[in-house]
Amino acid sequence: MYKGTEEAIMREVRSITEELTNAGVRVRVDDRTDRTPGWKYNYWEMMGVPLRIEVGPKDVESRQVVLARRDTMEKYVAPREGIADTVKELLNEIGNNMRSMAWDFLRSMTARATTVDEARKHLDNGGVVEVPWSGDNNCGMAIQQLLDADALGVPMDEDASKDIGGLRDLACNDKQANYWLRIARRY
Repeated sequence: MYKGTEEAIMREVRSITEELTNAGVRVRVDDRTDRTPGWKYNYWEMMGVPLRIEVGPKDVESRQVVLARRDTMEKYVAPREGIADTVKELLNEIGNNMRSMAWDFLRSMTARATTVDEARKHLDNGGVVEVPWSGDNNCGMAIQQLLDADALGVPMDEDASKDIGGLRDLACNDKQANYWLRIARRY
């Protein structure tokens, strides 16, 4: 904290905390004095906090705050007035952005395989593999044993039976495949 301004800053921080809490936003004020700001930024980023609000003496004077996004690493100066609405809108945007990035990453790491060898090759590269599955629980268990991997379930982001026509269950060749089953190795 800046010497001589601690009281004014903490008064503003308490006011912001109360406003955000009343708006349903979880808030944690890190007022430790034995850590540097950089250490605290890193700590809360590692904890997964999506948005950091910074308040300094110039911010108090100018009736503004600095908002730092974890997903894009961008910083914004926002007016103090209406901070709860601004934060809620930004948190919603961050959540949507992180969800989109996670789905994009999953799709980039997912491949389809129709043979055991193809599936093992994709699994060995650390990816997720979709294999033909009849929907029978025993066959699903057999696929897991055959590939030494865990079933994650059928795709939720697309039709699990799309493009499956004519394929046989990977482990139960006597059964028609009805779905793609996602498989991965968990550590």
